[in-house]
Amino acid sequence: MEKLVQVVEICRKAPGGLIAWPKVQQLYFQDRTAIACRDAYMAILKSNGLTLTSSASLSDHKLEISDKHHSRHLLTERERSELPRIVRKHGERNWDAVAEEMEQVAGIRRHKGVYHSTWHLHLCPRMQTAPLWDAEKAGRLKQLVAQHGKDDVFLAYKFFPEYSPAALRVMLRRMDTKLAAVDYRVGKQGIKDK
Repeated sequence: MEKLVQVVEICRKAPGGLIAWPKVQQLYFQDRTAIACRDAYMAILKSNGLTLTSSASLSDHKLEISDKHHSRHLLTERERSELPRIVRKHGERNWDAVAEEMEQVAGIRRHKGVYHSTWHLHLCPRMQTAPLWDAEKAGRLKQLVAQHGKDDVFLAYKFFPEYSPAALRVMLRRMDTKLAAVDYRVGKQGIKDK
């Protein structure tokens, strides 16, 4: 708490002026987002009954937009390391409780769907061990869809048990595109190589 207040004063552009929240986050609190740093600072001011100095107003403390792209769905390293423990504690069905505890642990408020998607697409044990998607699986999926329809849960459990239904849903959306045989986990570099 004390460190955040000191860092904010260092990162002010001028006495009583705007605060460079991305700088605060990148240099001192890399396990948080810039928005979380700003919100924590505002909470400190509120809890201590303090007001912002001189003519600075709340609007001066809005998060500055940086040129760097920040995905609201990209979890921090701390969130990725804590999520498995919290999911084991609350189970794979209680995403409200997972999101609430993740907010307390990581200091970042996210919609429960972000954690649900990240878990089922990347961090669940099934997806940790699942082989990469390839052209053979893409062809088989297309044949099965022609026979059984696009029920991702049925197809995952009956024909592709190594993949989660959420992962199969992604591959169903990609089925008739140039990405049909590319595993979504390989990233943009893997797509360029294809």
